[in-house]
Amino acid sequence: MNSPRILYDNKDNELYIVTIKNEENSQFSNFYKVKNERLELLETFKGNHDTKKGQFIDNMLYVTLHNEKIYYIKIENYERNEIMKYNVKKKIKR
Repeated sequence: MNSPRILYDNKDNELYIVTIKNEENSQFSNFYKVKNERLELLETFKGNHDTKKGQFIDNMLYVTLHNEKIYYIKIENYERNEIMKYNVKKKIKR
């Protein structure tokens, strides 16, 4: 993993990890839940910087956890930025 961001939910005593990895011209981002000392993949994003297509997570420092939701900024096809929330319990993003 490249520079993971660790998010702790003190209400439910659960740990989440967000990763952003750049390989050549592609970016891969993942949300994980730490469960029984293993990583459970919750959500994944992929984008290509050359074609400017796909989904990108903007700046890992802006990713935060509050009330069972991960908040982040998503860039869609280099055109649209959105503030998103991902419900870690229901595995739903809005």
